[in-house]
Amino acid sequence: MVAYKNPKIPETTQGKPKTSAQVGEAAKLSIYLVILVAVIGGLFYYAGALIGGVVPFEWEEKLAMAEVFPLVEPHPPAAKAKEKALQKLADRLAAGMDLDPEISITIHYRDQETVNAFAGFAGHIYVFEGLLEKLEYEEQVAALLAHEIGHVKNRHIMKSFSANVFLTIAITVASGESGAGDSLGQAVLTLESFTFTRNMEKEADEEALEALKELYGNVGGFIALFEAFEGGPELKAGNYEFLLTHPYASSRAERAEEFSVKEETLLTDPDLKWQVKSPGENQ
Repeated sequence: MVAYKNPKIPETTQGKPKTSAQVGEAAKLSIYLVILVAVIGGLFYYAGALIGGVVPFEWEEKLAMAEVFPLVEPHPPAAKAKEKALQKLADRLAAGMDLDPEISITIHYRDQETVNAFAGFAGHIYVFEGLLEKLEYEEQVAALLAHEIGHVKNRHIMKSFSANVFLTIAITVASGESGAGDSLGQAVLTLESFTFTRNMEKEADEEALEALKELYGNVGGFIALFEAFEGGPELKAGNYEFLLTHPYASSRAERAEEFSVKEETLLTDPDLKWQVKSPGENQ
């Protein structure tokens, strides 16, 4: 009787690959994918920003007509008086900010408790009563308006809009039907937006400091503006400044102090009360 034995399996095919090796390879591929998406996404994002910066202002005006934020008219007399006062101050600031001739600034006051102000397309700036009521001095209001005008001057709104459009298109094409790819792309979009927006905020701050120096010879109103909100956005984002689109109030105060020294400009507390005349009074 012949005895049969199972043939010996060659060493090259014997056993299973180690689990740790598989995990390591998967981790490497994931890292390479993240880097690749980040690089490509960043290129598209900043290419979009460059294009947004050269879009004719008249095109941006057409976008402003379709802006999501609605304009509610007419205002009651008291609201009209505040809007007029804000516009007058904005015009004084803009006159010294070296804006392109095609750029115009239009202030929209909203009698709402929202604590916010922002620049929209084509030089439209929105200021809410909830924010304005926290400001006691004209120099604080001027710092706020000059900051938003700085965004307009540097075409930040159009740049950001164009950058996000370009990156969204890139994500859509690259990810196809892949949910994982789409999630990764959205993460890149978020990180790019944070970095880009923080840089825009710093640039707008520099514009505001220059404008305050030009109009008042004193940049103390800049610090006083952010002291009015000290502890607000910082607490929401913990202690990590990189998670904020806006720099910390302390960082902005340091920037103002450095500017004051460099430009030999006063850095004293504001003293001009912010007063809006009642309807019927001479403005």
